[in-house]
Amino acid sequence: TANAATSVQVRIVRSDTISAMATGATSTSTSFDEELLTFTPAAGVLDYHLQVKGSNGSNLVFAIATTL
Repeated sequence: TANAATSVQVRIVRSDTISAMATGATSTSTSFDEELLTFTPAAGVLDYHLQVKGSNGSNLVFAIATTL
């Protein structure tokens, strides 16, 4: 986050049901912070996305994602 007054949280969301498959910890770090999220994909479901959620609209939040 650009300012510790705004927290950021990421989660992996199943696109068809918009249900969270994995949720990261809330962070107020203003420097790089790494977190590993893991989940088991549902059978036959291939579409998931990363959701980045800031606690308010006052400051910018950032996230970078990769798959292993």
